[in-house]
Amino acid sequence: MRCFRDEEKYKKYRKHYKKVITEAKKRYYKDLFDARTNSVKKLWNNLNQMASLGKRNSTNNVHKLLVNNTFIMDQKLISNHFNEYFCNIGTNLQNKFRLCNDSDFKLYLSHPVSESMYCEPISINEFLDIIAKLNNNKSPGPDMITPLPYSLSLPLLQHFTSVQQCFSSMLLHCHFKQLY
Repeated sequence: MRCFRDEEKYKKYRKHYKKVITEAKKRYYKDLFDARTNSVKKLWNNLNQMASLGKRNSTNNVHKLLVNNTFIMDQKLISNHFNEYFCNIGTNLQNKFRLCNDSDFKLYLSHPVSESMYCEPISINEFLDIIAKLNNNKSPGPDMITPLPYSLSLPLLQHFTSVQQCFSSMLLHCHFKQLY
């Protein structure tokens, strides 16, 4: 029979235990990766050991293999069957698929539009959030415009009701910029 008091003690102890373990792990890893006391080589060795990236000495030996409902135990035959399987895997997969004509893609791709692109519609709020998150200290892109003008125009852009309206206004501005 469970006692409420014992359960509360257990939960309190478990919470304390987890806290102690967490602190001990933090201290252990801080000491393990302290650059002041370890060389670079030692730091990499510790990291590789933790991530299990070190050299592996274990090998996986296959002692018997089932082929066509018969077990093969000769190591040379097992090796030959593995080689045969892995050397032919591409050909075997290719034979499972039907051959296609060069024009099969036309069945599901109709009338390509070569000078078009589709952007999934976004709301004006998403657009304004992206502009608000721009880092003004970044260098300009191919258009030679830094993010700063966009950030400064944020109060003006908030008056638009759609992203398309906002872009058309920007394109109009770019057009006037090229004219003058």
